[in-house]
Amino acid sequence: MYKKMEYKLQLKIFSYKRSIDDIENIVKLKCDEKKIKGEPRAKKSVLVNEGNVWILNSNVDTSMPLDIHIRSVFNRINPNISNFKSLNGDFKVICQGIIEGDENPELHLPVDIIHMLSSINASFDVDMYIV
Repeated sequence: MYKKMEYKLQLKIFSYKRSIDDIENIVKLKCDEKKIKGEPRAKKSVLVNEGNVWILNSNVDTSMPLDIHIRSVFNRINPNISNFKSLNGDFKVICQGIIEGDENPELHLPVDIIHMLSSINASFDVDMYIV
């Protein structure tokens, strides 16, 4: 059975020390999701979150490639991008993507996307699943 390729992306700000409210006050943007330090990572999980995680979803159709998802996230943060650039060592910024499908996934990031990620000191992590 054929499964079309699906792409998802989230921009995350992780902190061991600072709260979600602190993150929102610094970046001046509400998160779409959050994970709270000490709470279970998933339902019925014994593993707990080691820190607080502020999450912004790309809100792009899952058929669109990751670079479109990244551009969507940056369009959302662009009015406050200087606040993201000012995040200090208490925070880790991660752009996390998922590619899922039944064929070999392709990952290509144009140079401007790499510059965008670098401008906010974000790491880039992609999980690829062939099902």
